[in-house]
Amino acid sequence: MKRRRRSREEWGEICRAFHASGKTRVEFARQQGLKWGTLCYWLSKLRTADDSVAKRAGFVEVFSSTGGGSPRAVVHMGCIRIEFFSEMPPTSWLAELASRC
Repeated sequence: MKRRRRSREEWGEICRAFHASGKTRVEFARQQGLKWGTLCYWLSKLRTADDSVAKRAGFVEVFSSTGGGSPRAVVHMGCIRIEFFSEMPPTSWLAELASRC
């Protein structure tokens, strides 16, 4: 089934709903039936003051797991996803990376 194209205004509403949801980008995209990459694109394109504050503060989403072949930790910074299979780097390294994104 072909998806219809959304207008810039519709994406603005979706981005505002995402920021108000408190969910991760993955959770929100899945719940709304959106492609994660497309959501990230529009969040970046229509960056809001809330998103800018979060980036300046260096907030990142970190998920950890202990599964056999799965990563021990996954870090999401905007549309960047980094998987760590052994140990996490120092937080100062993550903060430096976040400041450059």
